[in-house]
Amino acid sequence: RPRHPAALATLVLLTGCNTCGETPLQQATPLITPSSSTLEFGSVFVGADRVAVLEVQSTGTATVHIADVRIVGDAVFTTQAVGPQALAPRDSFSVPVRFAPAQVGEVTAQLVIENDSTNLRPLLVNLRGTGLAQLDCDDQNVCTDDTFDAAAGVCLRTNNTAPCDSGSRCTRDDRCVGGQCLGLPTDCSDDNACTRDLCDATVGCVFLPVNCEEGNTCTLDTCDVLRGCQHRALPDGTPCEDGNLCSVADTCAQGTCRGGPP
Repeated sequence: RPRHPAALATLVLLTGCNTCGETPLQQATPLITPSSSTLEFGSVFVGADRVAVLEVQSTGTATVHIADVRIVGDAVFTTQAVGPQALAPRDSFSVPVRFAPAQVGEVTAQLVIENDSTNLRPLLVNLRGTGLAQLDCDDQNVCTDDTFDAAAGVCLRTNNTAPCDSGSRCTRDDRCVGGQCLGLPTDCSDDNACTRDLCDATVGCVFLPVNCEEGNTCTLDTCDVLRGCQHRALPDGTPCEDGNLCSVADTCAQGTCRGGPP
């Protein structure tokens, strides 16, 4: 018989406690976390594009394996092909997504990231953007080439040198210069000294008769097409009026009206 049963019991208890506090090792867990559940692209003009970047991080205690990255939905969303890769804990990678609307209106799709995480398999991220109609940049000026810069969202105008029509009958050979329709002046000269040669933008050349009347009753005022106004003195003695009420029997003398004796 054991002489010290109490001591033996104590020894057995102490020996059995070597495994009393042991617990199974926690299993490593692959987790994945996106920077956002939705990528918002806002409003983008048709013909332009905008890029948004999704950050994906391994937030577990085990390596996450990325098998594939693709987009499901409208083809206006695109991303670069990403081959298989492994993300160690706390590692991350970027997924740029491009939105290039082809028509006006809201567009949606989904970014799909195939992986072996335990929380998001597959990882789905919503994509949303709106296409805006391009601005009408036509300034109704034939002397400018008007275009719309979709990326900047502004109208661009470049002066041209195209033939044009100023709308004036007083110009010819009209051509665009510095954004304006300009032309050479119309030649309205009729080589007639008895006309005033003018130009009206609506009707064109206008020829007004020259007034050769000089207000002298002792001259005969005429016009010669080559020499212009001619003033020929009337014969001496021709009755006239000198405008003096105190003179009578006024007559012309060498082209001048002279008053007679009162």
